[in-house]
Amino acid sequence: MPRAGPFGTRYPAWRTGFTAVYILVVVGVMLLWLVAPVASLAAFLLVSALHFGSDWNSDRSVWLRFLAGFGLLTVPALSHPDQVSAIYVVLAGDPGASVAGVQEWLGPLAVAGLLLAAVVAVRHRPHESVEIVFATVLALVTEPLVFFLLYFCALHSFRHLKGGFRDERGNGRHTALVVVAYTVVPLLAVGTFLVAFGPGAGLSDQIPQLVFIDLAGLTVPHMIVVTYEDRRRRAAGAVGSSQRSVRGKTV
Repeated sequence: MPRAGPFGTRYPAWRTGFTAVYILVVVGVMLLWLVAPVASLAAFLLVSALHFGSDWNSDRSVWLRFLAGFGLLTVPALSHPDQVSAIYVVLAGDPGASVAGVQEWLGPLAVAGLLLAAVVAVRHRPHESVEIVFATVLALVTEPLVFFLLYFCALHSFRHLKGGFRDERGNGRHTALVVVAYTVVPLLAVGTFLVAFGPGAGLSDQIPQLVFIDLAGLTVPHMIVVTYEDRRRRAAGAVGSSQRSVRGKTV
């Protein structure tokens, strides 16, 4: 019997269509960034705030998770405003500096949001509270790119990969194909397009922009898939709990 694919489907044609749509979303995000870079930067930061904030308090209000993610992406602009402004100018041109200015102004609220998330997490998930405090301190004392690299690789990506490989245990070949299809292929597509059609005189001038646009393109469809799967699991868990409760009352 063929193994269930994304979202539980068993049909290879459906998986092929899903992969095609996934890559089209990546390319669409990339094109939008090239057409409207400042709006795309702001939208990417908002989407990423919700996505990264879900690393903690995943069973809590969406606003609490958003505050944590918003804080995570905003605190560096409070502690290193000039560096964040310079990065945004590379990504979105001179108007990108205004986005960094808004984040710097909102910096104290961002710290408060992270601390609130840490307080909420401490009762049921104390390890998450420690992670939030550690991430906040790291964002305040390290350079923005160093902070994000450490957070993204050591915490966020590690958590998602660990969960993904746990779900795919015993099916290593399938997992490898999924990684190639949904990560390597979009990266190559975005990179090829930017080199061929992107602004700038040479590849060396486009490398920072390439990295961040790649990240934006991958984050949006990834977040859609993760959000869908999380809701599906919660719904299944709620149904299971309801059924167990009914059986308990009838026994």
